[in-house]
Amino acid sequence: MNQILTKMLECFFPPRCVFCDRVLSSGQIICKHCSETVLETFWQRDFLLLSKYPFSCTALYDYTSEVRSALIRFKFQDETILKEYFGEKLSKRMEKIPFKPDIVTAIPISKKRKKQRGYNQSELLARELSKNLEVPYQELLFKVRDNIPQHELSEQDRLENVKGVYCTKNDEEILGKRILLVDDILTTGATMCSAGRTLFCAGAKDVFGIAVATTPVSR
Repeated sequence: MNQILTKMLECFFPPRCVFCDRVLSSGQIICKHCSETVLETFWQRDFLLLSKYPFSCTALYDYTSEVRSALIRFKFQDETILKEYFGEKLSKRMEKIPFKPDIVTAIPISKKRKKQRGYNQSELLARELSKNLEVPYQELLFKVRDNIPQHELSEQDRLENVKGVYCTKNDEEILGKRILLVDDILTTGATMCSAGRTLFCAGAKDVFGIAVATTPVSR
């Protein structure tokens, strides 16, 4: 019965490629073109926060046109179903990394932006990752002001733009914990570093950042 219902639904809502949105045959997730061209990267970047806290970030993909298309639809066009695909990919990446988190959390967006959009895409990814890893999700950060979007700024201006924009909540849950910090796109690393610095200052034992995509700026 479920298979029949699925087939009927696919007549009206056929599956589409995660990356380029092409219509696919039943059971497919990615089209042939994207399966050959959109490949995972094993990129990782290391930072030193506050001159003493080592902080590493990894990303799944280079920010190609296909990945950009998927993230725009996920972030701005309500295609929140993509959280399942990217959440699974993020969890598989974490299985290869020697970092075992106690908590999963997300880069927050402002209340104003969340109200406009209806959701925080990074939170959706973090909750999916939390479920897959069987590690609790908690909101540990909030944004104190609605700063200029990072993509509109130069690399130097991005560093200034995110200074002091995050504060912690549930501080008792941060102390001594290993925290996995999730975002959708990593460019210069300024946003991740600002959030990571805030968590370290609140007493986190270790913090590791993961994102879906990384742009050439961050290389």
